[in-house]
Amino acid sequence: MPTNFRRNQSGMLALGIAFAVLGMSAQAATTNWTGGTSAVWNLAANWDNGIPTAANDAVFPAGIPGTGATITIPAGALANSITFNDAYTFTGGDLRITTGNVTVASGSTATISSVLSGTGNTLNLLATGGGGTLVLGGSNT
Repeated sequence: MPTNFRRNQSGMLALGIAFAVLGMSAQAATTNWTGGTSAVWNLAANWDNGIPTAANDAVFPAGIPGTGATITIPAGALANSITFNDAYTFTGGDLRITTGNVTVASGSTATISSVLSGTGNTLNLLATGGGGTLVLGGSNT
């Protein structure tokens, strides 16, 4: 009887480890805006790690690229989160933030004139350091 108990314990331990591994969430990959070619969101050459998807955190750097601060958003754009480290403006299209936040660095103002939505009726807007400003000019859900 003790042998069967040990075997069952081992099986339960293996099952518990499998659930723990499968239950872990993957950390979002970061892709940084470079504005390498233009000011169009859905062009891979404008990002250092590809066009953002629902699993990517999109970061806009301090220091506006030479292509400008106004970014054209296409229909159906996605990102896990958005971080603005300077005064950027989004225009056109629509953008859905999957599980992350929209964050604006202290001393910066970002404007989103695109349709902005979150997942599951949740959208988190943060001003880090107490001084960032986010201006919403489009329809937001």
